[in-house]
Amino acid sequence: KKKNGKISDETNARQSGERQVGFVVTTKTALKADVLDMFNVRLYNNGEEVKGGIVSSAIAANLIGSQDTHKVRFSIKVPASTIFDEIRLYTSGLLGAKLSVMNIYYAYTADADAVLDDPLEGAEIISFDKTNASIDADRTQSIAGVNGGNGLKDLTNCIDGSLETKTTFPTGLKLASGSVLAVKLGVTATRNKQLVVVINKDAVGVGVSLADAIVVKTYKTGQDEPVETFNDWSVLGANVITLGDKGYIFINPTADYDEVAITEGAGLDLLTGLSVYGLLLRNDKD
Repeated sequence: KKKNGKISDETNARQSGERQVGFVVTTKTALKADVLDMFNVRLYNNGEEVKGGIVSSAIAANLIGSQDTHKVRFSIKVPASTIFDEIRLYTSGLLGAKLSVMNIYYAYTADADAVLDDPLEGAEIISFDKTNASIDADRTQSIAGVNGGNGLKDLTNCIDGSLETKTTFPTGLKLASGSVLAVKLGVTATRNKQLVVVINKDAVGVGVSLADAIVVKTYKTGQDEPVETFNDWSVLGANVITLGDKGYIFINPTADYDEVAITEGAGLDLLTGLSVYGLLLRNDKD
């Protein structure tokens, strides 16, 4: 609550558009959909709840987490002219068994379209120039789709050092089996670094089950079996965010690796297909 004056009033607010208002919190437990549903942000003015034009149950978890802590934004969008002097974070009171520890960092307000959490901050791009990355031809497989589908295109675009070029997976109505793009990083990635897979936004669109669409595996050179397999993208905001025309999958490995394989599964809309713009290694402490 602001001690003097308003957090937002008609004198300093835009008269059109929206603002986002919420809290930044950290937890030791990944926040899945059933837990997120128990939270909501509410606004108050002079002790009275502000309701006009506010969807109090709308929650956005936009900030990715670190190896040991999941950092999340809970926010709502409100008309820019909304007047309020207090922001509250409510829960249903049923969180005890599902949430071990939660720390609230601060409340915030910003323009609805503001980019508050840059997924590229503290990140190193994997490329043949910077890390001596290469395509693992033995592990990569390109399966053309039936009904006139095509195979993997522009294989090295995902390691050319630019996030504006892409490697495109097969498209078509059905896949015979999943195509695999395997990249040798050229460096050994340690567990204190996040792995970020940059893909096309359409691949993480509403209604797509990423568990059936994209599988990411880490490997060590010379080993046939993966070090780890990642395909649970149900932690809203803690694993996947979208920004512009791209989607960012954030992964917190628990063991060292030097190769990453991405598999396109049958759950993806194959008329759109999967594109990989690049891989990043990101400092995991925010």
